[in-house]
Amino acid sequence: MVLVDDKKLAQRFFSYLKNKQESATDFAKSIYTSKQALSDWKRKNSIPDSQKMNVAKALRDPQFYAMLANNQLGLPTVSKDDKLKPETLAYVVHLFNQEKKKYTNKEKFEEVLAHDFHDLQSTDVIVDEVKDLSEEIGLEISIINQLIEDYGITEKELI
Repeated sequence: MVLVDDKKLAQRFFSYLKNKQESATDFAKSIYTSKQALSDWKRKNSIPDSQKMNVAKALRDPQFYAMLANNQLGLPTVSKDDKLKPETLAYVVHLFNQEKKKYTNKEKFEEVLAHDFHDLQSTDVIVDEVKDLSEEIGLEISIINQLIEDYGITEKELI
C-alpha cells in the first residue's frame, strides 16, 4: 500500500498552487494564515496538521483530498503508480487493468482461502492480493473524488 508522507502532501500542495497561478498571499488569506507561514511550510516541506483540512477545502483538488485521507488515516486512496495522469479516464483504464490482473490471480487466491495453508507460497499469494486490492481501492476513491469535482456533486446529493 502507498502511504503519502507529509513531504509528498506538501509537494502536491505547492505544485497545485503554482499551476493554479494563485498568489501565496491570496491563498494564505483564504485559509486565515500568513504568506510567511506558507513560506515556512515550503521550507520545511510539511503542512501543519491543524491546517491540512483547511488547505484541502480551499484547493478543492480531488487528488489532494485523496492524498490527505491517505496521509491522515492510512487509507489506500492513491494509486501506487505515481506516473498515472490525475484524470478520470486514466484512473478508470488503470482500474480495469487492475481488475484483469485480479481475475488472473483469482484461482490461486481462492485455493489459499479454501484451505488451511500457511506456507511461504500461500502467504505470497495473500500479500499480492492485499496489494492489488489496496491499489484498486485507491483508484476507486480517486475516480469518485475526480467525478465529484468534475460534475460539482455536493455532499447533500450523495446522501
